[in-house]
Amino acid sequence: MTDRPPLPASCSVCLYYSARGACLRHAPSPGQDEFDIVHWPQVRPTDRCGVGAAITDGTGPGPVPCQGCFHWWQPGGQAVVPDYKKGLPDEWWEGAGLCTRFAPSPSTDEDRKVYWRVTNALDGCGDGAAVLGQ
Repeated sequence: MTDRPPLPASCSVCLYYSARGACLRHAPSPGQDEFDIVHWPQVRPTDRCGVGAAITDGTGPGPVPCQGCFHWWQPGGQAVVPDYKKGLPDEWWEGAGLCTRFAPSPSTDEDRKVYWRVTNALDGCGDGAAVLGQ
């Protein structure tokens, strides 16, 4: 027996499906470029996966906002701001931090460098861990 809620019939009734049609189920993994901005994948409302969760009474799992997540980090308590802001407004960057949810995976590339990806405080995902008291 599992405590896992039933799978939803489709993405449209999954609690990780955003109003913008994105799947917020997973946190980003580290990438190879500094200041990579995260974009959650767009899915069709009629799609379905094996790790979704049906909408219930609100007591089960769900997306955790980045600003309240244990894994979200602003080095030195300051927003992450690159020299080139990739077309995003200053207001977006004022709420930028790094998602450190996943450690880098081993690779065959001996000198590979990785960087945690940038998310905004108002983003969120289903791999997050809420900071106690928030």
